[in-house]
Amino acid sequence: MNISDPSNPIEVAWYDTYPSSNSASYSGCWGVYKFASGKIIGSDMSSGLFVIKTTFPLTGIAGNNNISPDDYTLSQNYPNPFNPSTKISFSLKDNSFVSLKIYDLQGRIVANVINDRRDGGNYEVSVDANNFGLSSGTYFYKIQINSDNGNFTDTKKMFLIK
Repeated sequence: MNISDPSNPIEVAWYDTYPSSNSASYSGCWGVYKFASGKIIGSDMSSGLFVIKTTFPLTGIAGNNNISPDDYTLSQNYPNPFNPSTKISFSLKDNSFVSLKIYDLQGRIVANVINDRRDGGNYEVSVDANNFGLSSGTYFYKIQINSDNGNFTDTKKMFLIK
């Protein structure tokens, strides 16, 4: 279901929830999965697949990742300087294609950290310099976000000290 307009939901796909034995005696929920964006996917045998996106914290804890941000952001990595790992946080106001790359001082790409579509929400990515063979030095990380509602690019500097 496409529920981008809740007053006019549109069926876009169908999902069969019958068990492999085709037994109709089970009437419970086959699976429920919660994503960092706040989306919840569940399915049952009689109704099919559900995708639910809340705009409020499901746990009742303020500041969790369930609420989509109002804008795109890229935060400074922490810790900085780092050895050997650091965390990079970013926010997406909606479903977007995200590219996060690390460059050396000569402008060469030394690491492709993310290159995929993500739901709107807050994200934190751990980067381990050992996984990319990085040596001590100054690096730049750049995020490029493309969505139906616009584009966003930002670059920040980070220091690896071994």
